[in-house]
Amino acid sequence: MIEYVDDEHEAEDVTQQIFGRLATALARYEPGRVPFSGWILRVAHNCGSDYEWGHHERLGLAAGLSAEEIERVREGPGAAGWAERQQLLLRTADELHAERTLSDSLWSELRPLYSDAELIELFMLVGHYEMVAMTLNALRVQPDPVPAGPRPLLARLAERRLRRRS
Repeated sequence: MIEYVDDEHEAEDVTQQIFGRLATALARYEPGRVPFSGWILRVAHNCGSDYEWGHHERLGLAAGLSAEEIERVREGPGAAGWAERQQLLLRTADELHAERTLSDSLWSELRPLYSDAELIELFMLVGHYEMVAMTLNALRVQPDPVPAGPRPLLARLAERRLRRRS
């Protein structure tokens, strides 16, 4: 962070602001039109976290992802049907997972499309959910049972919002 802002105190402030924004904007986060739940699903898949996958699969459906889109997230950036930006962002999540950094070639593809703040957020989000998945796996947390009965209020409201958009 410090190499982007040139001042230790400013770097701390920016980091704090990013985590503050993260805490308040998770539901709205849609870089490249991949809903945030899609990001978490890709991280869950990469990390083999059944708990994280099951939990965020339900949230992804509530946020408007179709079952086909969710399965496509599991298939990865090479699956047919992704827009160019969506594919690029999924490749980013995969490369961060596999290499713990980005290649120069992937960096050069991202750089013209996203601001410094957006890229920092993206990298921090992937890292955060990698950490969550690792913790869930290490603690052997089992997936939640699928709730019986009516769908949660948030899911019903999200579905209603999507119907109004169409």
